[in-house]
Amino acid sequence: MVSAVLLSRTSGDRLVIEDAQSVSIPFRSGGSGNDSPALLQAISRLRELAPIGNAPVWVNYPSAGLFVRSVILPPDTTPKRQGEFILQEAKANIPTPLDQLDLAWWVSDVPAAGGGFHAIILGARREYVESRIELLRRAGLKVAGMIPDPFCLWMACRQIMPLVDTAAKGVAPEGDHLPRGDLWLHVGGQQTTLLLSTRCAMWTRTLDWGTDALARAVSKELRTTIDTAYRAVIDPLHHERMGPALRAMQAACVVPRREIALTLRAAESAVGTVALSRVFLTGPGARLPLLLDWLAGHEF
Repeated sequence: MVSAVLLSRTSGDRLVIEDAQSVSIPFRSGGSGNDSPALLQAISRLRELAPIGNAPVWVNYPSAGLFVRSVILPPDTTPKRQGEFILQEAKANIPTPLDQLDLAWWVSDVPAAGGGFHAIILGARREYVESRIELLRRAGLKVAGMIPDPFCLWMACRQIMPLVDTAAKGVAPEGDHLPRGDLWLHVGGQQTTLLLSTRCAMWTRTLDWGTDALARAVSKELRTTIDTAYRAVIDPLHHERMGPALRAMQAACVVPRREIALTLRAAESAVGTVALSRVFLTGPGARLPLLLDWLAGHEF
């Protein structure tokens, strides 16, 4: 799936989204792993439907190809020293020479409880980044740069959180004596990005699981094609074999549910113990009824 989200022009120091449109075009990757022809065709179709024109385009980098490292910067680290510290951490912990990587990082502007500042370091293979940008430019897009998937999700969170906070005013989470945290599950076709965010920290992980796994489970249970199974995944409540389809999807959520629990426990070592106040489901998976309930362990 290739998607375009078009935002209205903004000004000033703070990004304010006044209007947004979203257009998506599905495409199938070739079995050889070369998806360039299909992607070029999908982008060509996308440009017919979306008024992109010559506007600058920021492209998200998939989570599956990222190296991720969570660190704590010393409390007296200057902006100049931040870059030096992050390069040292990347060199020590990423098993790829730095001259073959493009690095991105996020540093919290709110001090951690124990002192210092939380930071996330992401590394992407430069060869992939450059080849992808070149492909998109051949498709006629004015590429401004690439943003790692977790940062795209985090920026979207920052945009809508004021609205959510207003709607949830006065609602206290369980364990109110603990720092509050929000969990974002961005469920795509093949991967799911988990983002745990608190007032002063962020933690992310990618699972090799997505809506394709639900379609495979339904296809096996109903002995039908993947395309037919996907129709049942999207609208199971109106499928002629609703019961078996729902049970297959519920069973397919057992593994990611366990991985989400393990992820939250692992995140405590980086961000500390938090009280989850909200869980958000985004991406293509957000359109699927009951998915969030199944991932939470509710059975029907």
